[in-house]
Amino acid sequence: MKYIRLLLLVLCVSFCSCGDEEEKSNIPDYTVNLLLHPTGIDDYLSTIGNIGIYLPASDKVVYEKLIGGLKGVKVYTAPRLSGEAIGYSGLLVIRTGVDTDMISGLAAFDLCCPNEVMQSMRVVPTSKGTAKCSLCGSEFNLWENGRAIEGSAKASNYKLKSYHVRSENGKFRVIR
Repeated sequence: MKYIRLLLLVLCVSFCSCGDEEEKSNIPDYTVNLLLHPTGIDDYLSTIGNIGIYLPASDKVVYEKLIGGLKGVKVYTAPRLSGEAIGYSGLLVIRTGVDTDMISGLAAFDLCCPNEVMQSMRVVPTSKGTAKCSLCGSEFNLWENGRAIEGSAKASNYKLKSYHVRSENGKFRVIR
């Protein structure tokens, strides 16, 4: 009887662990701490589907050329305050829905392509609600937690590194 229970336990664990491998991100852990003001300086994020890109001032002009006037995307200079940090390659924040006490209605991702893992290789938003890497061609769905939908990142089961967004007195803080 003892052996039967052990066999059943092993079989149960084996079946429960089978299936698709969990999507992963291999972007290095960097500090993320950015306060967003959707009714102030970050008012662009008050509309569902709009995207805010947060980059160092030295990279803003080059990135704005990459997005080429794409509607629904605005590039901000960050960090703005002492103690703020924007992750490994910068942040992409998208307004996904309505704010509640429990859910911010925002999703935040690192701009680094998880397939390339180069700080300077940033994904660029598209008009389809995705972000694309110009080097490897990988494309990520911003509405589905940054899941890879095309390219070599999909084959490797990578996703964009995501960050937590919490509500803070009418503002939002992006943190790791």
